[in-house]
Amino acid sequence: MDAAVVIARIRHFSVGAGAFALLLMLLSLALGTAHAAEPRPWLCRDKPVFSSDKPMRFEATSSGPRHWRIFFMQFDPIGGHDGFTVHLSRDLSPASPAQGDLQAGRFFSVALYRAAGGRWVCPGQARQVDGTGDRSVVIDVSYGAGASDACRLKLVNRDSQ
Repeated sequence: MDAAVVIARIRHFSVGAGAFALLLMLLSLALGTAHAAEPRPWLCRDKPVFSSDKPMRFEATSSGPRHWRIFFMQFDPIGGHDGFTVHLSRDLSPASPAQGDLQAGRFFSVALYRAAGGRWVCPGQARQVDGTGDRSVVIDVSYGAGASDACRLKLVNRDSQ
């Protein structure tokens, strides 16, 4: 059935043009809020990139009360969201840090936190933490505005542990 025919039938059964406009507005709001709780890490501005020719092990911790989710994405110009495909994600909170393994390759890391109302928010900044000179460390990043409420991600080459 053609879209114009469907719209004409809806208008026929509605009270008037005002009611039709109100119906469309309510429908668009309902559809828009249905996806509001889904995290979209590819939209964050700061996406620290790292790569290694060896498998890596990551450790992610958080401080403060927020619920964080860390994402590891790879860039693929023909797939994913804006060219980014989520390869792996982990939830973390102060009570439950996350750890895991990544294959060798090039990744972008993003951490999002859950705000009031269930929305996922990009932190204000992602900054490189000054290293200790340990050559096994691939990247050490802190997400968030301060040490009191932040997410920290540390990746090391798995072969060197």
